[in-house]
Amino acid sequence: MIESQNPVVREAVGIFNDATNLQHALDALEERGFMRQEISIFANDIAPVSADPNMPRHADAVKDDPSALRQVFIPVEIMGEVEGSVIGAPMYVGAVAGAIAAAAAGYTIPVVLASAVIIGLGGAALGYFAAQWLHKKYDRAIQAQMQRGGIVLWVAVRAAGMQEIALEVLRKYSAHDVHMHDVPLNGSAKIH
Repeated sequence: MIESQNPVVREAVGIFNDATNLQHALDALEERGFMRQEISIFANDIAPVSADPNMPRHADAVKDDPSALRQVFIPVEIMGEVEGSVIGAPMYVGAVAGAIAAAAAGYTIPVVLASAVIIGLGGAALGYFAAQWLHKKYDRAIQAQMQRGGIVLWVAVRAAGMQEIALEVLRKYSAHDVHMHDVPLNGSAKIH
């Protein structure tokens, strides 16, 4: 229990050493009634592991730190949708711009269509390279967290019965150092 009168958030905490198990745990938590905004991971940078205090910290150092920056974990399927959009948007814009430019110049329908296809493919190629860059950045971020002891996952528990569900799911999908803690909204964590 917290010994002050500060409002607290009760959280289940676990550290994952495998992104696939993390993804399965997220899916199971959502299936069991947790909302996406109740689930977060450590907002780790892609910088290499370093003793520099300004660099991202090890999972053990942040798991119970209420000041640790957090973010929503982006699942693989969402990354696939993002990558598809990054490819599709410039393809669409290029195709439409090419068709409008050719039509405005008075070219025939076959030339307008060819312009749309050629410029659209150019846009898709640019989008493809941008999507590949995003995918590599995503993979590097996951690997950076693994090098720092794993991916820290926090699950806010809004009702007493949900505490055991969260702990059960984290353990089922191979999280380690699974425990509960209370995080005061303006203080430090008390481990349970």
